[in-house]
Amino acid sequence: MRGLGNGQSVMFFLPPEVSNNMKRQTSQVSSLDVVRWALWQTSDALMTLSPLWASHGLQYYKRARLWDNLTGGSEQLETVSRMQEPEARTLSQLYAPWDPMPFLPTDGHHDQRDPVIRELMRVSGGGQWNSQLHEEQERQISHEVQREQQVCRPPGVSPRPHSLHKDIRYFAKHGKFSTECPSPAVRRAFECLRQTSAGQFDFPSSLAPRLYATRDFALTAKQQKGTLADDFLKPVHWVLSNIHNPDLLLLSQYEANELLPEVNASETTTLHVYTPRTTKSMRSFGDLRFFHTGARFDDQRSPHENTQDLELFAGSLYFESFRRYENFRQFLGLITDDCRQIPDNRLSDEGFVDEQTRQEIGWPVQSPFRSNPLPFLDAIFNLRSRGHGYLQTHIGMILGARRLTADQF
Repeated sequence: MRGLGNGQSVMFFLPPEVSNNMKRQTSQVSSLDVVRWALWQTSDALMTLSPLWASHGLQYYKRARLWDNLTGGSEQLETVSRMQEPEARTLSQLYAPWDPMPFLPTDGHHDQRDPVIRELMRVSGGGQWNSQLHEEQERQISHEVQREQQVCRPPGVSPRPHSLHKDIRYFAKHGKFSTECPSPAVRRAFECLRQTSAGQFDFPSSLAPRLYATRDFALTAKQQKGTLADDFLKPVHWVLSNIHNPDLLLLSQYEANELLPEVNASETTTLHVYTPRTTKSMRSFGDLRFFHTGARFDDQRSPHENTQDLELFAGSLYFESFRRYENFRQFLGLITDDCRQIPDNRLSDEGFVDEQTRQEIGWPVQSPFRSNPLPFLDAIFNLRSRGHGYLQTHIGMILGARRLTADQF
C-alpha cells in the first residue's frame, strides 16, 4: 500500500512469488513492483482466456470452410443450419463439467494438416470448460448503451457593434425625448419577440404599453432574413425609469455603463438593477428597489401593471403573493376565485374566458388577450429558461392548467 499524497492510498495484490521477493528485499513498494504486478496480471488473463479465443478461431474456420463448400440447391439449408449455433441449451450443457460437451474439433470440419488448426485445437482442448463458461458469462452481461450527446450549435453569426443613440442619452439626462414622436432608437419591449419562435402566436400589439426597449438591447447579432433570434435574446438586467411618467426603458449592458455618469447627475431618471425571480427562495426584484442610482425613486412611479409586464417579459417564474397570482390570471383572461360564475360552454379547457364574456360579467382587470395566451406564454418561458425545467414553479402551474392556493405562497 502506498500513499497518493492527498490523504488516500492504493493497495496492490501481488502474486505470492513477487510478494515474497519483495519482503526479502524491501518493505516499500516501488514503481518496478507495480510494473511487475501489471505484467503478471496481463499474462494470467491471457492464459485464462486463451481457450475461449481459440474456440472462437475454430468456429470461424468451421464457418469459412462451410461457406467455401456451399454450392446451392438443397444443400443451402443444411449448410446454414450447420453454421448456426443452437439457440437453447440445458443447464448441464452450459455449466456441468462432468457431462460430455460437443466440441468443434470432433465435427469433421477442420483440416488436421493446417498448423493453425492444430494449434487452436491444442489450446482450446485443454480448457473446454473454462472457455465455454467464459462465453456464457459474456452473454449474460447486460451491456450498457453508451450515448454521447452532440449539441447542435446555431451557425456562426457576427455580433452587432454596440451603439448609444443620442436620443437615449438625452432621455437619460432629461427623462423624456427631445421630440413628441417616438424615437427610432426605442421600440415596445414585446416587439423584440417578433423575430423569435414566440412571434408565431401573433400576440396583441397593445401588450405592455408602458414597457420599452432600446435598439441596442433588441438587436444582438447580424442575422440573415427569416432566421429566428431565439439564441440571441438579451436578459433583462438594467431598467431606466423617469419622474414624468410610469414608462420603463430596458437598456443593454453597454448603454447602462455609458449612461452611468448622466444618470448619477440626473434629477429626472433612475437606473435600476433587475433580474427575474427563477427560484422560490430568491427574493423578488419586481419592486425595482433592490439597487438604483440617480433621481430619488418613488413606488408610485412604477404601478403594479408595469412591473407585471416587466416580469412577464423577463421570464420571472414566481409571484410575491396569492393576490399577485390572481391578478396575473385575470390579466391573462383565466378564471379566478373572484370570477367563477361563468357557464362551462364559455370556458376553454385551460380556463380561458373569451372577451365577450369578460365584458358581460364586468371582468375586474383589463386583459389584452382575445384568445388563449398560454401557448404564447409557454414560448416566452421556453426562450428565457434555455432548457431548464420550470413545470413545478408558479408559472409552470399556470401553463399546466393547475390552480394554486393561498397556502402555497
